[in-house]
Amino acid sequence: MMTRCFLAIIIGLCGLTVYADTLNNDPEVITLLQHISEKLTSIDKRMKKLEKGEAGNQAASCSFSGNPDGPNIKKLSKIKFPENPDKEKLKKYVREIMIATKGQKCFGPEDLQVCMFKKVEHDHLDILIDALSNKLNHGVSKCDLEYAISDMVKPSDKELIIKALPKYTWLVEIVNRYGWQKDVKKVLIEKLSTGQRLPITWIIAVAGFRDPKTYGMLKEYFITNRNRLQVYEAIKDLPGLKLDDAIDEAWSMVEALPSRDIFEKLNTSIVALDFGKKKALDFLINNSSNKRYSYYKVRYIKAIRDHVDYQGSFYDLVNWYNKNKQNIVFDKKNKKFKLKSTVSNKQGEK
Repeated sequence: MMTRCFLAIIIGLCGLTVYADTLNNDPEVITLLQHISEKLTSIDKRMKKLEKGEAGNQAASCSFSGNPDGPNIKKLSKIKFPENPDKEKLKKYVREIMIATKGQKCFGPEDLQVCMFKKVEHDHLDILIDALSNKLNHGVSKCDLEYAISDMVKPSDKELIIKALPKYTWLVEIVNRYGWQKDVKKVLIEKLSTGQRLPITWIIAVAGFRDPKTYGMLKEYFITNRNRLQVYEAIKDLPGLKLDDAIDEAWSMVEALPSRDIFEKLNTSIVALDFGKKKALDFLINNSSNKRYSYYKVRYIKAIRDHVDYQGSFYDLVNWYNKNKQNIVFDKKNKKFKLKSTVSNKQGEK
């Protein structure tokens, strides 16, 4: 049983394992890999003890309750599914679950609340969707309610989902799952035009139309969105879409950011490498040993290696770059930073 927090650790470990060969067994990465492996071993032992001690318990069957930031099993266990349930009783039941979720920080599809919400059953899916708009106390997340709805939806719920989409944008995941994008094209484009923050799956849906009329909106969203890397991955292959000017504008915004804004600087720098921004490469290499960025290390080290024409350990690559910095240019054809002498047609630096 795992929460979203535990899954994040596993994903990180998988990323390190996949890129271990690519990084030529760089000592820093190997040390980080070993550290995470030790942590996972410790958590695995803890999970086994918890599962053994709670065998047969409803909480054990639905939730990893060992995480103090996970579901409050004590509160949730007091909530009983109503006898002879009607709509009002079911609404009250759902509301009680949501209130008992207040303060929870880690969520996952195995949470006890997901099991409890599913007891409402598909015939009353509208009650769960309506509950998304409940004005509860500050600090109440609706993640588990979303997990339950996502699992329960069937193709026959198309009208219900389409009607709710403008208000609950995360439902675009279900729209994409069942291929209903054309039915909601107007809604998807109109919402994008407002500039509001949207799920990346919304951007993927709009990009899927491959409609040049949407390119201006997609470029603007890329420029203004903090997670430019995800947006870039969703739109970069659209036919006829030119992003050079958008990259220039986004990079200018990033350069003006305070140093504490790590996430936006890193993910925008990775995108900028594709366009030969040497300052982006400088930023990533100069911060490769910065502990503040260690969480993202595997991702940005891979990006550096993908864009630098050098074979060897990452440690040697950094030394090579610093030594030859003034003679390194960007080869647009191969999207690689190389020594000027190895580029047949001189490329302009950015």
